Amino acid sequence: MLGNGEHSPKIKSNRQKWEAFQKAARKIQEEYTAYVICDYESPVNFTISNGKLILTGEPVWCYVHCNKAVTDSVESILRQQVKARKEELYEKETGSSHRSDDYHQVNARVCQKLLKEFTEAYIEKRRADLIDSFPEVKRLHILKQYSSKMTALIRRYRDMNAEVYDALTTTMRYAAFFRWVKSMSPLSIQMLLDSYSYTDPVGILKTPSILVVSE
Repeated sequence: MLGNGEHSPKIKSNRQKWEAFQKAARKIQEEYTAYVICDYESPVNFTISNGKLILTGEPVWCYVHCNKAVTDSVESILRQQVKARKEELYEKETGSSHRSDDYHQVNARVCQKLLKEFTEAYIEKRRADLIDSFPEVKRLHILKQYSSKMTALIRRYRDMNAEVYDALTTTMRYAAFFRWVKSMSPLSIQMLLDSYSYTDPVGILKTPSILVVSE
């Protein structure tokens, strides 16, 4: 979807750059847990020119890897939680009116209840909460060298999706700027947020065009 001032992408050229990027990225691939697009060790500067706020600074792809000891501990806790809940449900089932049921029937009902409780969404959230409970210095390791290489690579091939690259750059800059404002004057940020509570939504906005590519 094209916004104001955006141009239709050159599909063939973009795809060639994307394939070249993928080929280069595979050569330096390392194991990582997650990455954040941010301004880590890449300062964002701002000036005022003719009444306009000018922000500069390039985004960084900061890759992090979770300590294996932490992930192993988290998985162990999750297994113990599931096991304890299974034993609790089994005890309730065998102590209920289904005493004539055989083991397989009881086990089937227990497993059904476990699947309803321990959904994929629940497990992911529980896993994230457990990881967050560990001190940051123990749970995460920033892959500085890999982050530097991938950032340089993405910048080199930014034209594979220039509009998105520019959009995330703008978002990163404003995030850094407002984080600085908040550190300098928390009251100003709160007043800004409060002012939006009195603003009515402008309604549904439609972008000027939609690009459909048929392969």
